[in-house]
Amino acid sequence: MAARFEGGLDAMSRVNTDARVSGVRCTRHTIFRDFVAEVGAGDVASLVAEYTALVDEALRSADEVPGARALLEFLKEARVPTYINSATPEAPLESLVRARGWDALVAGVFGAPEAGGDKVDNLRRIKREAGADDIVHVGDGDNDAEASRRFGCHFIRVGDEVPDMRAAAVAVAKLCGLETPLEFDVRRCR
Repeated sequence: MAARFEGGLDAMSRVNTDARVSGVRCTRHTIFRDFVAEVGAGDVASLVAEYTALVDEALRSADEVPGARALLEFLKEARVPTYINSATPEAPLESLVRARGWDALVAGVFGAPEAGGDKVDNLRRIKREAGADDIVHVGDGDNDAEASRRFGCHFIRVGDEVPDMRAAAVAVAKLCGLETPLEFDVRRCR
């Protein structure tokens, strides 16, 4: 998208696109606001809408992370309140969760609000809503690890601490004081 604008790629390289690096909250709204200011052209709302549509389509057509549904089903059956915490804006995220049929498996879906916010804010919302003393955050990114550290909760990094969602289910079960899910059908995770 940036390449359509004269000097757009250079301009985008100067725009804060990663709150993990800058320490400043950023959303697709702030990114495109700053981009439009850099290139002196374009409409923020139109660019955000176009980018959102591209990301939404890519996410809808992407393969489900192997084992994700099985993990959500296991936690639902164990009556562990489970939430989705994402940097994706909340409205498209909720739509995606419904499209995948995960809405029946989770207690809530928290994405990035338009006005700004991050995964730490979402962890606070989850704590309030769930009334939980302890939270286990499962994720695969540095931003997940950093949010967990800043919030002060357990973090399980898929792809690092545990290789896949099957292993994440066992780790979550241990942290939640549940029986290690021997009945957890690993064939459902493939």
